[in-house]
Amino acid sequence: MKSKKFILILYGSSCAGKSTIIESLSAKVPELFHLSTDRIKWSISQYKAGMHNDMLLEMVFQLGKMAAADGLSLVMDGTPTIESENWKKYKALAEEKGMAFYEVNMEADLEILKARFEDRVKNAPTSGKKLSNTSMERFMLLYDLHSKNKHEGIPTFYSDKQSVEEITGEILKIIEN
Repeated sequence: MKSKKFILILYGSSCAGKSTIIESLSAKVPELFHLSTDRIKWSISQYKAGMHNDMLLEMVFQLGKMAAADGLSLVMDGTPTIESENWKKYKALAEEKGMAFYEVNMEADLEILKARFEDRVKNAPTSGKKLSNTSMERFMLLYDLHSKNKHEGIPTFYSDKQSVEEITGEILKIIEN
């Protein structure tokens, strides 16, 4: 793999497979830092999206700047907020640090996404995974935001039609070129 550092944003609705692909990439790409809004938001006591979202996004960005300054590549799951406007900050950071900038879409059929979401909510108590959204209404709101803000003209992968290994391999080809 080339040593060229990069920033990669994976866009997609909840349950599209972004975290799964990031985990797979992390096992294969050296010095890859996962900028996780989920991990950071749970560090804020009594986190509330409407109240803490701007602060959370700025904290994640500042952490990304520090990681990039230390020579790490960055990967992150693009939330609807990042998808709509904040991605520009990451593109500018990549340019400033001489890093490549990549974006990909993760998609799946809506009915499959809904089923995955229902499974996630059902299994959360036994898996120990914290969820900020357990409502199908909110899931659909976020799905609609993703659909509205979806970046066209970038590689798109379908987690309901392609395996984790296939998607990871295709993304590795993108970042190795």
